Amino acid sequence: MNKTNQIILNHTFGKSFRFGKQDTSKILLPLIYFYGLLKKPIINQKTISGKHLIFDINVNAKETRIAYLNYYNGTKGYEFIVLDDFIGFTSNKQKIWFTLFNLPLVGLSFLTSLFYKDKSSFALLIQHKLQWKNLMEALKNNVNTEIYYYCIYDNSSNYLADKLLKLEHKIIKITSLAPISMWNSNILTDTLVVNTAYQLDEAEHFANTIQANNIIQWGPERSHEYIDLYEDKDLSIGKNKIGFYSTGGWIRAKQDHMDQGLNIIDNENTVLRLLQKVVDQNKTFKLTIFLHPKEKKLGLDQVREHYNLILNSHNFKINDTKLASSHCFQDVDLAVAFHSSIIYERLFMGFKTILYPVGMDKFNFPIKNSSIKNICAETENELEQMIILAMNQCDNLFFEKNNLKQYIYPKPKIHTN
Repeated sequence: MNKTNQIILNHTFGKSFRFGKQDTSKILLPLIYFYGLLKKPIINQKTISGKHLIFDINVNAKETRIAYLNYYNGTKGYEFIVLDDFIGFTSNKQKIWFTLFNLPLVGLSFLTSLFYKDKSSFALLIQHKLQWKNLMEALKNNVNTEIYYYCIYDNSSNYLADKLLKLEHKIIKITSLAPISMWNSNILTDTLVVNTAYQLDEAEHFANTIQANNIIQWGPERSHEYIDLYEDKDLSIGKNKIGFYSTGGWIRAKQDHMDQGLNIIDNENTVLRLLQKVVDQNKTFKLTIFLHPKEKKLGLDQVREHYNLILNSHNFKINDTKLASSHCFQDVDLAVAFHSSIIYERLFMGFKTILYPVGMDKFNFPIKNSSIKNICAETENELEQMIILAMNQCDNLFFEKNNLKQYIYPKPKIHTN
């Protein structure tokens, strides 16, 4: 099997986020999911005429994606395409013929899935074929397009990219802020746009499973919204304040979101209790908790009760502003987190940050020889020492000592193979 096919295979049969944690192990999942496709109402046949396309799954991301591309790539009249709009049958005739031709695939997927605990990727195979059939029809009179491809974690992304590349469309895949090693280590594209300096290191590390002619670094997904806010930092605002960034893991667990295979809740609680200890022992320090968007939706009273129980204390502040956390970096001197996408945004804007990524070695994080290892604590004792040291360093010294200067904006880099 050549490199291209191996990348497609690895990703197609990787973890899917389209199902709840409990659904993935249902014995009949491939059959149930196919039946669900047959029951879907008939969809409209679409036509794609634009030359600069944005592919995404998130229908609400249109304005953010276009603004980001306008900032880093120039204004080109982008057309936003929701890939999930192509999952369905455009007529009853198509439904009948597609079903007849693909029943063997449905049966084979079901039989094969019986030997695997996670059956989600097998259930999605028939969807990938249907999605491509409709997408190909929509693009049949459109050639040589530029496709800015988001949601590359989706199982269909390399399968669809391969089909599109063979039709001579240009594919530009754009990563999220999550490390490539977590869900995106298999990538097929013309150009890969990474969000962080760490992902540049990862792209080199995963060269055997990433096929791209060019690798470019732009900024984090929403960096265009806050870059100008920090042209003149007022570091006095965050003096002696430590910030904790929550992943909202405890809410995700209640909502049966796909488990990432990490003991996030316990690890975050460990970080919180250690921060409380540091603040109690250093009376000039203060602790601020920055909420995940899912926590903000719950309401402040319920969230405060949750953290009161964890810390058995009221000696902390919750950052309850309606502003995004990325707009409040200067409110704290140092940020500490188990692991969160927000930490890459802080580093991008030159603010001190420390991680306690316990268990993330299963995702090969942090990779060897990466500077980010210098701010990753492996034990509670090391984390405490790193916090005390960082609180006594200015931002510039912190980034210099930890060899992180390349993480700070603006540091665009282009790699051409």
